[in-house]
Amino acid sequence: MIKVNYRISHDRTVRFSMKGHANFASYGNDLVCAAASSIGVGLLNAMDIMAEGSCKIDLQDDAILVEVTDVNNEVLQNILEVGRIQLETLQEQFPENIRVEKTEV
Repeated sequence: MIKVNYRISHDRTVRFSMKGHANFASYGNDLVCAAASSIGVGLLNAMDIMAEGSCKIDLQDDAILVEVTDVNNEVLQNILEVGRIQLETLQEQFPENIRVEKTEV
């Protein structure tokens, strides 16, 4: 299962993580993993281009971690919110393969 977590403080995302594998199909044929990966990498690209310097990004083979360093950057917050909506939409279609959670801190 792909596990996605948004840590929220005072209505602001302060951390985003995504890790794991969907196990929907065999490696290389898993459309849920492909969709989640595309969303995740697209978010990172948008952050890098549109909100440069507002977060620390760690990208691994099977994990993404974003630590927000400027919680007041509205562009970054919007990018993260759009990503959450996209990932929750994927979860609605494949609840056995991806879980999106929000944690208040």
